[in-house]
Amino acid sequence: MIKVIHWADDSPQSKLDQSLARYLQQQGYWVNRKSYAPGTELPAHSFNVDIIDAVLRGRMRLIIHGESVELGAGDYLEIPRGTLHSAAVVGDEPLLTLDAIRLLTH
Repeated sequence: MIKVIHWADDSPQSKLDQSLARYLQQQGYWVNRKSYAPGTELPAHSFNVDIIDAVLRGRMRLIIHGESVELGAGDYLEIPRGTLHSAAVVGDEPLLTLDAIRLLTH
């Protein structure tokens, strides 16, 4: 079962962006903001590092192990390294995300 985590229900957009990015950085992630146009689809892919997909604005659908889940503003999902997944922007609004990559430690 996919576990979606919800960061904040009532944060204004700018506060959500800053507070979630800061939290992820404190957890050892490198954070990059990305935007995607409505209708964007990302085919199945995986990474060799642990990642988090977090939604700041808009909606996205992720499919992992055949299970589909939708994320909205304030939602994020941890995806372990090597996990095959695909994603798509849902609806007519552009998607703004935080893509977080776990920094490797030696």
